[in-house]
Amino acid sequence: MTALTGSSAIHGSLRNRVYTQLRDLIISGTYSRGTALTEIRVSQELGVSRTPVREAFSQLQLDGLVIATPNKGIVVEGLDQADLLDWYEIRITMESMAAQKATKNLTPELAAELMETISQAKTLLSQGQFEDLLKLDARFHDLIFKASGSRVLKNFLSPIAHYTRQSRQVSLTRQSRAEAVINEHTGILNAMLDHNPELARQQMQTHISHAAESYRLMIADTSLAKYPQQEEQR
Repeated sequence: MTALTGSSAIHGSLRNRVYTQLRDLIISGTYSRGTALTEIRVSQELGVSRTPVREAFSQLQLDGLVIATPNKGIVVEGLDQADLLDWYEIRITMESMAAQKATKNLTPELAAELMETISQAKTLLSQGQFEDLLKLDARFHDLIFKASGSRVLKNFLSPIAHYTRQSRQVSLTRQSRAEAVINEHTGILNAMLDHNPELARQQMQTHISHAAESYRLMIADTSLAKYPQQEEQR
């Protein structure tokens, strides 16, 4: 097998960076549904050549986040409510498995890091800094992905976390849900500290199920627009 040359590795890294940036801009709503994207426009906005943009468009088409049209070229499709609910269903199964595996691999260092995220989250909640809670929520789950020791789970769960980021951000700005998330994280960690993989799995399953239900309640609100990110603009 031929080793990657320096230029090939750099190109691959740039392609992945452009893809990740475009994906996040679409999911966050910066590029809203129906927006027409051109290689020239995106390359100028991201400060890169057109080649990695073209390659990123191809990957985004496979993800279903953009579509190619005869007249407009690449058009943002984004995610709809059904897509996000499907992602939550997948999270329930896969993150429960990750928590179960992570419990078996629990180290004092990991336990301390998980406890620190919960402690910091409680401080932010007491200060009313709801928007910053998303970073700690993501940190808690990322630590569990890593501790699971499964590259397959980590590779699947990382993009899913990006897809559901916007709905989680809206949800965590609500006092009741923010408090519940901290309590649920505490339940997961306690099960892990008790070296009970099955209970950790159940606690994670309950946690993600509640997150999915929180999102369902959000979209049940008749004042909520078609995409969750639009609630942030209200």
